Amino acid sequence: MLLLFFVSALYLLQSAISNEAWVAAPVAAATPEQVFKAKSLAKRTLRLFSQQRSGIIAVEQTELDSLSALLGRAYPQLRTQLNILPGGLQLTMSVELPSNPLGRYLSWQLVFPIAPHQLRIEQLQLGGSSIPDPLLKAALPWLLDSLFGQEQRQILLQTLRLDSTRTEHLSVLIQPPLNASQRVRELLARIQSFSGDRVDIDPAQISRQYSLLQQQAEQFDPKQWVSITQFIAPVFRQLDQQPDPEQAQRDGSAAILALAIYLGSGQIEQLTGPVLTPEQRQQPPHHRTLLSGRIDLRQHFLVSAALQVLAEAGFSHAIGEFKELLDSRRGGSGFSFPDLAADRAGTLFALQISHDPQQAAAFLKRFEEPLRETDLMIPIDTLPEGLSQAEFQERYQDLNSDAYKQLLEWIDTELAKLRLYR
Repeated sequence: MLLLFFVSALYLLQSAISNEAWVAAPVAAATPEQVFKAKSLAKRTLRLFSQQRSGIIAVEQTELDSLSALLGRAYPQLRTQLNILPGGLQLTMSVELPSNPLGRYLSWQLVFPIAPHQLRIEQLQLGGSSIPDPLLKAALPWLLDSLFGQEQRQILLQTLRLDSTRTEHLSVLIQPPLNASQRVRELLARIQSFSGDRVDIDPAQISRQYSLLQQQAEQFDPKQWVSITQFIAPVFRQLDQQPDPEQAQRDGSAAILALAIYLGSGQIEQLTGPVLTPEQRQQPPHHRTLLSGRIDLRQHFLVSAALQVLAEAGFSHAIGEFKELLDSRRGGSGFSFPDLAADRAGTLFALQISHDPQQAAAFLKRFEEPLRETDLMIPIDTLPEGLSQAEFQERYQDLNSDAYKQLLEWIDTELAKLRLYR
């Protein structure tokens, strides 16, 4: 019986390998809208994990599409497609395999039905074969244990439950386990271990850019208030002297990470690995640096830019730190649309560098003109902030309301008009 099981499993696995992937490759560059939607979904989920409480989140099909697109950019070997069905969720995956005589891709499709107690799998399609239910129940735990480990598999199945579905809309019940943040980091590290990073982050390169920022700070009195442009412009202007577009892109990404460590958050160094030398640590940053007249907007801008660079480089766990790195800045002062605008401006800034060497080289040419804050960020005078939960709900209901989406669309439209992002 055991021999029959393994022979059957081997046959099904072989039938699932071919030279054609079931899921199309992601486009070369993720759009800003995809980045924002995927981060919005991650942020709502992480809020429950950080607060260690259960809750239901509403997920749109467009958010799932955006998440799949960004996962494909972070892990080129892994292609995913998530589709909301009338009775559940369909997951289709294709994994690019090392060179072998059977084929380039291993593809499969799963259906997760609405289930009352825990995440459950109802159908598994491998190649042209549907796995019989008895074999599925026997083989699936082994497969998930191989991918995630037994403990992570149990946590994954117990943490998520599909609550209900409607057209283009899915309700997911999140039940965070104990030590949820640590569990998420372990799961992402497991995924990272078998998918690999797309791009290496060079700490020495970031350190060199950091030194340039420290040299720039020496011309200011420590008590002098200065604009963030006083640091961005000189660094990016000297990058324009690099004739090789690919090297210019790497230098630009390193400059963004150096700026984020210097004027954004020291926690970024936890994601890049050690960057600063002992001598660099002895010299404090020029803290009196502003964006739109505020320190917090400077931090939001630079941290978001760094997270975008790290996500492009394949450091998916950067998304796992998104809530801690950005929401902590708000300090309980209420919901802030200026903060949100600075987050999105920082992401747009990084998108100009991180996607494509030719685009990065063209972007660096724009620093030949004087850099103004109006090139980086829209005015914040009319943007609501300091909204309590009750005030936010009264005005906008939730993050899926038309009123909230319309304001976000206005912010994105105005940002897209700025000289650096056009």
